[in-house]
Amino acid sequence: MTSASSLFRPHPHPTAWPRPVTHMCPRPARPSPCRVHIALHGCKQNYDAIGDRYVQHARYNEWADTNHLIILYPQTIAGDPVTNFGTPLHPYGCWDWWGYTDFNYAVKAGRQTATIKAMLDRLTRGHVSTRSSRVADRTAPDSLKVNDISDTAVALAWTPVVGTLTYTAYRASGADHDFAAIGTVARPSFSDTGLSPATRCAYKVTAGAGGSEGPASPVVTATTLPVPPRCPAPGSCPVAR
Repeated sequence: MTSASSLFRPHPHPTAWPRPVTHMCPRPARPSPCRVHIALHGCKQNYDAIGDRYVQHARYNEWADTNHLIILYPQTIAGDPVTNFGTPLHPYGCWDWWGYTDFNYAVKAGRQTATIKAMLDRLTRGHVSTRSSRVADRTAPDSLKVNDISDTAVALAWTPVVGTLTYTAYRASGADHDFAAIGTVARPSFSDTGLSPATRCAYKVTAGAGGSEGPASPVVTATTLPVPPRCPAPGSCPVAR
């Protein structure tokens, strides 16, 4: 077993927000898949504030070494729109638990939740057997459903297909059902963001492995919510149900 400290790999910092992850991957003596644990730092514990001290000293790495795990460390950046245009106001680099990113912060379609999910998909993609990939090539994803809806996003989920390397989501707007691909993921869920309020959309999903794409799932529909009314006096406005 390789020590945790030698496997710490910080990724370079881009200008986009949130920033990519830093993760530690153990190397077991026997070849078998690792499980993944996601560790979210606290306020004032992001990489910009304390460097790699949270990653190195939170003791997750030692736990991963002995339990055959990969630890995923997503990182935030502190934001101040006055000094850093385009960032939301959160000077301590906290994860969003009160809505500083946008209205969708608490659902799967939220910016941070969707970003972490994309990190997880990228980290875990590619583990599939040859026999399983043949099954994926001829199987349609089952039980496609709408998990969550906001005024600008729709969250989808479906039953995994054994052996699938990627899933492709398709969307059609209006009555013509002219579907177009809107994204490819490695796990059985997808967040469609940037939609207009009160818009009806239809969705379907395909599974793919070995360079080919299987049949599409049954179609589901969803209508985004209307824009929530402004509340000039928080605490006194009515709540829509």
